[in-house]
Amino acid sequence: MVRPATIDDAPQVAALRVALLREEERNPFFADPHPDADARALGLTRADFATPASVFFVAVRGESIVGMLRCRVVHRSPLVADSRQAALTTVYVVPDQRRTGVLRALLAAADDWCRQQQLHGMRLQCAMTNDAGRKAWQSLGFSEAEIVYIRSVPNA
Repeated sequence: MVRPATIDDAPQVAALRVALLREEERNPFFADPHPDADARALGLTRADFATPASVFFVAVRGESIVGMLRCRVVHRSPLVADSRQAALTTVYVVPDQRRTGVLRALLAAADDWCRQQQLHGMRLQCAMTNDAGRKAWQSLGFSEAEIVYIRSVPNA
């Protein structure tokens, strides 16, 4: 079952966020988790639940949340038509529930929400090091649109 998350779900969602962070250790954006990441995740999750024009969906099996997906309204450049779209963030399915339809069900809920918000497009980021994630998103109809480059600032 997929449903919008509530504030009561914050501890479980925060724990999944940290699991996602740990799983993305090869991604340079997330390679150096803050020592206090566990504690910070709960505050961040509660703040995200209160963010306007966004929703967290959770997939529930029994008493456990086994997946999550955040969907929020974002704006592209005002120089393009239909500049409003959805950004999918904080997407995670616990490993033993992958390939069981959880991600597809979460995305279906996001699709419904986007239609209600009159959004016609979605975007997301997936690490180049995440082969399984990239294949999953492509199988769900997403295509690559850009590459984000990163660089450390050299010491003087």
